[in-house]
Amino acid sequence: MIRMVLIWTLLVAAALACGHQFTLVTAIGVWAVIVAGLCGLGSLLIARQSLGRATTTGMIGSAVVRYGYRVGQGMLPAAAAISWIVWTAVGTAAIAAFHSRSDLSSVLLLVSWLINGLALMYLIGTLILASRGGRVPKSIVKVSLMLAAILAGSVILNAIGTPWSQRTALTLAGAPIVLIGGGYGLFILVILTFGRNARWN
Repeated sequence: MIRMVLIWTLLVAAALACGHQFTLVTAIGVWAVIVAGLCGLGSLLIARQSLGRATTTGMIGSAVVRYGYRVGQGMLPAAAAISWIVWTAVGTAAIAAFHSRSDLSSVLLLVSWLINGLALMYLIGTLILASRGGRVPKSIVKVSLMLAAILAGSVILNAIGTPWSQRTALTLAGAPIVLIGGGYGLFILVILTFGRNARWN
């Protein structure tokens, strides 16, 4: 637990340092490269560890490469790739928070992409696990495709570069978050207001 907290603290601090040194987009790119190197190094440290024997270097490697083993069926390359995605997302959030004072619209767009991307990654992982059982829920497939289309459309609109397209990109990326978050918040509000005995039919 202490090792995990230490790794998180060090990596978030490194991401904030990138945010301090570079512009938003550049900092995210630099951070992604740094994390790729760390995940690669972590994989090597884990691979060098003898089977059934915990070593200091192996524990350091597993502190960085710690996500994706279930989806990757215990395969180290898959875990390293998924860990890279997770750490990149965490660093992106830290960098975006650091830059929020200077360019709020860009940060909101980036945070929307981050949330939608993490949600899409979770859905893809769920689909992979479900497919191994021979049953793929069509509803999750539809939601995944819709979310992927929203992300792609938002990125394309933002890349066009006009004020209208950038505002539309933010609206498109933020709409699912607002709708789902707002709906959930309304549900909680109704529960708190009318109590558990409220009738729903």
